[in-house]
Amino acid sequence: MVRAVALLLITTATALASQWLDVQPAYNTDLQVGTVRLEGGGKREGLSLYGFVDLSGDTDRRWAFKHPYGEARLMRSLQDVRPDWQAWNLTVEYNGGEGVDDLLRVGLVWNTSLLDGNTTALKLYPVATRDHDAQVSLYSRQALSSKLSAYVVFDYGFGDWVFGEAQIYLECELRYQVTPRFAVFAQTREFTRARGWSFAPSWIVGTKLSF
Repeated sequence: MVRAVALLLITTATALASQWLDVQPAYNTDLQVGTVRLEGGGKREGLSLYGFVDLSGDTDRRWAFKHPYGEARLMRSLQDVRPDWQAWNLTVEYNGGEGVDDLLRVGLVWNTSLLDGNTTALKLYPVATRDHDAQVSLYSRQALSSKLSAYVVFDYGFGDWVFGEAQIYLECELRYQVTPRFAVFAQTREFTRARGWSFAPSWIVGTKLSF
């Protein structure tokens, strides 16, 4: 409960200090449980702040939102060092939740756009509070039309944070924006050992409410 409250506070503080907050109630069709993601972020004076908390039910109480996991990321643009380094950000990221140890990573995030309507970020975290838990991560979102968009997240963790060996996290989403504040989405999430990895994700369908 203490960690759940802490993660909720991180996401709330992120949203209040920034410009946006999304609430995403959904249903995991593989596990047959309800889920909700609280997500917020924004920018201010060279600082970028982002955070989310995931809560989910279990087989006994499918819609009892518990089992928290969350991340919070604080980024500082390097444009003050050199103007042409604006796309590079010195970054500190927190990961933690039920069943996993708290983890801090420090590194660089490079933001760019590959195409019209595209946002891409490459995260390089060579330093972590646990030995050998360096991570490389790629995020890319693409607008497919005025209402339809898709994104992919691919994380490769070199350490033994969860499985005792290198791990992969993959998240993909297709989203349709019904109104400026309401969207529906279909999403996949998979977190597994890197060794012998094969694609076997959990499928999640839901809605997104923006505030």
